[in-house]
Amino acid sequence: MTGYAIPALDLPFYPWPLLGLPLYPVILVYGVLRYQVLVANAWARRALAWTLLVGAAGLLATVVGAAVPLLRLPGTEWLSGMAAAVAVLVLGGPARRLAERVVYPGRTVSAEDLKRWRQNLLATDTRQALWMRAADLISQSVNMPVVVGDAADSPAGLPVLRCLHRDGGWTCCLEGWDAAPPGIRRLAGFFADVLVEQAARVDGIEASRAAERERQHRDRLAELGALAATVAHDVRNPLNTISMAVALADADIRREVGDQVRRVSRLADDLLDYARPWKVEPVPLDVAAVGAAAPVRSDGSRVLADPRQFRRVLDNLVENARLAGALTVEIEVEGGGSVVCVHVLDDGPGIPVEIRGRVFQPFVSRRVGGTGLGLAIVARIMEAHRGAVTLGERPGWTTCFTLTLPAAA
Repeated sequence: MTGYAIPALDLPFYPWPLLGLPLYPVILVYGVLRYQVLVANAWARRALAWTLLVGAAGLLATVVGAAVPLLRLPGTEWLSGMAAAVAVLVLGGPARRLAERVVYPGRTVSAEDLKRWRQNLLATDTRQALWMRAADLISQSVNMPVVVGDAADSPAGLPVLRCLHRDGGWTCCLEGWDAAPPGIRRLAGFFADVLVEQAARVDGIEASRAAERERQHRDRLAELGALAATVAHDVRNPLNTISMAVALADADIRREVGDQVRRVSRLADDLLDYARPWKVEPVPLDVAAVGAAAPVRSDGSRVLADPRQFRRVLDNLVENARLAGALTVEIEVEGGGSVVCVHVLDDGPGIPVEIRGRVFQPFVSRRVGGTGLGLAIVARIMEAHRGAVTLGERPGWTTCFTLTLPAAA
């Protein structure tokens, strides 16, 4: 208003108020965009760039026009027009860059930035490593700490790039960026697009690894099954011969040989059980009605399980607990949404610390004389049910095995 009022009132300040006129649209556009009154940022950037060019050209033309009479040069209009054209050509690039900075205050994104981000993120092959590397990159780019990942919680006051897996694909949401300038938010948006691409790539890697592990597991089980069948056949015949050979020996010798023969025979049976492909036929099942060899406390939840095989799982866990020295064994059933947890609890000596991490692997046993295949067979049966068995903790008990199964509708 002052810029137009001064010449309108014919105040003797010419030409300085008019020379300042190009600054007024700059201030106006910045204020509008900074506080998000205008959403058409691209059009505003172009308008601002042209305003700056027109202002620069007008300024140069005014200077030339004022200097011509002083220098007594002919062709004032021609020189002023040339000056304006030169100003537009020379200042075109700087004006566009300045308009970009005004409309998007903060860092700009270049093709080199995108290339550098992709190259850095390509070095990751797990989801957690991707989140950590992405957090470092975006934090360096915006000069402040940024949290990246799919976790539900994040430190208060920090901006977050929340990665969510929906409908078979990844999306990345910006949370806590409201106070950031438009340029910083724009940069974070570009980075989020790159992060979504890399998350999909890491998912492909992890899926390939899982498929390869599953293939190797099946191959090992097939080899073990063939080996177990051979061992069982080749061992049982000598065992029968040994049993007949000691038939006339002393009672103590017969008892000792008989115990060892039964132990080896049981090991052969367990090998066959572990190696064979488990097939189950799940039906809605009340755990309390299975007839397990231990008291059952249930909240009424029912599971989808094969009655015979699930009974074997419970009997195996209960028998293992009692053979290990437990005096009390109980089974608790807890329902929760789409899954049901069945806890097999005992007050025995517990699981030794050195084997807790591998207790479900073959030939790992917590008691002397065990084959080490009982818990491994339990894990195989639970896998066939699309469930799981874990070793956990329960107040008041030394050992807690938790079976997780799908809930019956």
